[in-house]
Amino acid sequence: ADRAILRLYTNLESIRDAVENCDNYRGDEEVSSFADRVFESEINRAIVKARDAYAKMTYRDALKEALFELHNARDYYRDCTTVHGSARMSRRLVLRFAAVQSQLMAPITPHYSDYVWRHVLGNRESVFKAGFPEAGVVDE
Repeated sequence: ADRAILRLYTNLESIRDAVENCDNYRGDEEVSSFADRVFESEINRAIVKARDAYAKMTYRDALKEALFELHNARDYYRDCTTVHGSARMSRRLVLRFAAVQSQLMAPITPHYSDYVWRHVLGNRESVFKAGFPEAGVVDE
């Protein structure tokens, strides 16, 4: 339990840092690089798999997709886009990652997800009013 709480806290700090420093990321609205396309596909894959896991009431699998797999995809994306110590991630994808992860985690960690959604991402309504995120194309 302590490791899970520490992971959530670490995740919260990384999302805060990403939102506060999003001006340092690429401002392009189009997904342009191969790493961008892979990360966007991983976000979409996590949405699909988490939705399936919630439908089957396999909450462990939903948590695995929503927290662990999505977090690993974000770390891999960051590593792939870091050039000379500076991350060149897409601002749009980093913010989408944070929003999608808080929406996917909401059934399991409601207070945490709502805090991220409202106080870190700056949304006015609760994460529960946003509903489940829509998945785009999963490009294998």
